[in-house]
Amino acid sequence: MSGDYKLILPLMLATVLSTLVAERIFPESIYTFKLKLKGISLERGRDVDILQSVTVDEVMTRSVQTVPENMTLVDLSDLFAQSHRHGFPMLDEDGRLSGIVTITDLDRAVENGLPRRTQAREIGTPRSRLLVATPVQPVGEVLRRMGTRGLGRMPVVETDAPERLIGMIRRSDIIRAYDIAISRRAELQHRTRRMQLRNLDDTEFVDIVLESGDAAVNQRLLDIAPLIPNECILVSIRRNGHVVIPHGDTSFRPGDTVTAFVKRSDIERIQNCLRSGATSI
Repeated sequence: MSGDYKLILPLMLATVLSTLVAERIFPESIYTFKLKLKGISLERGRDVDILQSVTVDEVMTRSVQTVPENMTLVDLSDLFAQSHRHGFPMLDEDGRLSGIVTITDLDRAVENGLPRRTQAREIGTPRSRLLVATPVQPVGEVLRRMGTRGLGRMPVVETDAPERLIGMIRRSDIIRAYDIAISRRAELQHRTRRMQLRNLDDTEFVDIVLESGDAAVNQRLLDIAPLIPNECILVSIRRNGHVVIPHGDTSFRPGDTVTAFVKRSDIERIQNCLRSGATSI
């Protein structure tokens, strides 16, 4: 704007300083502040806090293919070609974790013209430089460590025996962990809401599991509506892992879990209405 190139360095310095000060004083941007208010904490574009509720043990891959640390480049190349994997943990003669070898290590060895008899331990990452996870660690913590090194996988070892490999945690496992965490948070929010409503006007949520022979089975909600207490709402039906919102033409089936929002004084009435206690519909 000024046409004076001497201003470039002071301008760069002012920009860097203002950015550092702004991040120090205002860690949330206008884009992430609303998410923060909803309980979603983003770090470098990832919802990290939510992953703290899931441990490595819950999502890690337990069946892991390993290679002996003395495997040659020829055999290693054949294994990568057949398995289409990108890395393998290495074990020593005693079955202890000695490192990890990746397809990138193999490609680098070939480019450097290493002999075909070169062993995997000579090109892989040794145990002393290897990042590992333990079963009790939160997935969020492991994700941060993997992100720092740009890793796509991390060996999981016993907490009390760091030389014993028990699994691997990969990107696909972290995605699964995120799904689990989202489900847990939704369930927690649902339970919290239920607890809040439980103390409202002496009402409560009640789950009623239907069995074959119960009065409501094979009946429509419209048919049993006259027997339902006035101060009662059938909120949902959980059926075969799915949630069904009941309507007038919705039929009840054996195995359904019916959730009702009802006054405590009417709990027995709604149970009798749906279960075998009701003799006529």
